[in-house]
Amino acid sequence: VIDDTVPVEIVDGSLLSLDEVRTRLSRGASCVGFTYSALSSNSLNLLANESKERGSFVIIGGQAAAGAARSLINEPFIDAVCIGDGIPVVQSLAEQMVCGKIDATQIPNLFTRTTDETVIATRHEDEDVWSEKIPPRNSGGLVPDLYWEKYPETNTLINMGGHKAGNIFSKRGCLYTCSFCARQEKRIRCRDPRRVAAEIRDLVACHGVDYILDTSDTWIDIKWAEKFADELRYNGLQQIPIMVFADSRHISPAACWAMKQCGIDSVLLGVESGSERILRENNKFTTRRAILEAVDLLVRFDIRVSCSFVLGLLGEDERSLNETLDLCSELVSKPGVVCYGNVIMPLMGSPLWTKVFGMGTTWPPYITRALDYDLTAVREIYVEQATKVRNLNVLQDACKALLHLSHLETLEYAR
Repeated sequence: VIDDTVPVEIVDGSLLSLDEVRTRLSRGASCVGFTYSALSSNSLNLLANESKERGSFVIIGGQAAAGAARSLINEPFIDAVCIGDGIPVVQSLAEQMVCGKIDATQIPNLFTRTTDETVIATRHEDEDVWSEKIPPRNSGGLVPDLYWEKYPETNTLINMGGHKAGNIFSKRGCLYTCSFCARQEKRIRCRDPRRVAAEIRDLVACHGVDYILDTSDTWIDIKWAEKFADELRYNGLQQIPIMVFADSRHISPAACWAMKQCGIDSVLLGVESGSERILRENNKFTTRRAILEAVDLLVRFDIRVSCSFVLGLLGEDERSLNETLDLCSELVSKPGVVCYGNVIMPLMGSPLWTKVFGMGTTWPPYITRALDYDLTAVREIYVEQATKVRNLNVLQDACKALLHLSHLETLEYAR
């Protein structure tokens, strides 16, 4: 849709205040799309309501929206929720807008309502962005320099380098079913390594980027990495360092070698817990020994490691918290390794949410209605129902203790 036929404007709340966003939306639009996240539900409630009152077609998207789709589509001011790839949705929507009439039932990858208010899921259609070039970073009125200007205060990743970082994705999806994850796509799709390398080349040449963050859910695919390394060499990009996300179960000598050939100098590992019992109960099937061996391998290859923990998983108790702190203490003694933790954020659509907040109990609105989500209130009920710790404060104190081990002063996601 990057086309003069259907003008597109992207309004980003990470750069604008709520009042500024409201002012931009007051100009009106045939269609307004919102990214849903649990932490922006109050703003979305207000903005979507106002947009609908002006006559806009209101559509909700984003990774978290798919997990909360059945709640979101019940809102009278929401016309549709994207539950799959977004590009086919926007392309089809734009074609309908040109023709002068929007019929959401004929647009792929949606939860929407028919004329008799029946909720339906429309046909599935994958996007072909995996082999196509990504649009320029200034599409839709975005000003890339504003992001780099705010980079020092908005970056939330600890072990990143560079002064002007750019983001890409080379893959989408994950095969695992960890209890806390609300991602609905349980498969992995890889982009053409040539396209990814070309995108990095453009970021370096056009914007002076000196560091890359690949936001793929789980990066390691050795055969893909070998092809990617060839493309980086062909484009003269061997000196541009990259940070990726990985699973400790994928770390091997061959994987580390492939990462080094691609310029990866930092890896974020989702360790989650130091308790093997908690890991098993939350569908993370690995061992303490395997985690330590994976980190040792990365250190041996001179790759910095950020070990991420989720405190308050199903079955958490004082003993499992102590096991986590013991593992962190051992990990941070290794060169280039830091540990940080976050208190569990229960999300609609996750296995954990289904188990704890399933049918048979009358729950308050901040649990049953996505746009009433209250993180603190949800956490308090969750801790009471699903863990054996005394209260939420115990988890918050454990987070502080974990951060203290790495000499960090703030929670990564809370910056």
